[in-house]
Amino acid sequence: MHTVEAASEKRLDKVAGRIRKELQAAPPEQQGSTLAQGIDELRYNVERDSQAIGSALQLVRHEEAGTQEIAAGTCARLTERLKRHLSWTEEQLQQFVELVSSRAATVARAKSE
Repeated sequence: MHTVEAASEKRLDKVAGRIRKELQAAPPEQQGSTLAQGIDELRYNVERDSQAIGSALQLVRHEEAGTQEIAAGTCARLTERLKRHLSWTEEQLQQFVELVSSRAATVARAKSE
């Protein structure tokens, strides 16, 4: 479970890096859709990895109730941590779009002067 969660965070960071590059290359009018597609991909990955984490509960389904509760708690904590990482990543990408847009507007003004 922990390995899946750690690998998922690394994957989210890698995808976010690729999305940043795509945002830099995208014309201003396409940045919104590029961001939306990137966030959809990130959310899909988190959903898939959350299911993978939760699948570990099948391994303890015949164990004592206490063991099942511990495993369920661990799954819930790891999934929540993954979702917090997703939220943070989404916020960072949205701020990045604002920065790129602001920079492009500054460059456009400088060229027109």
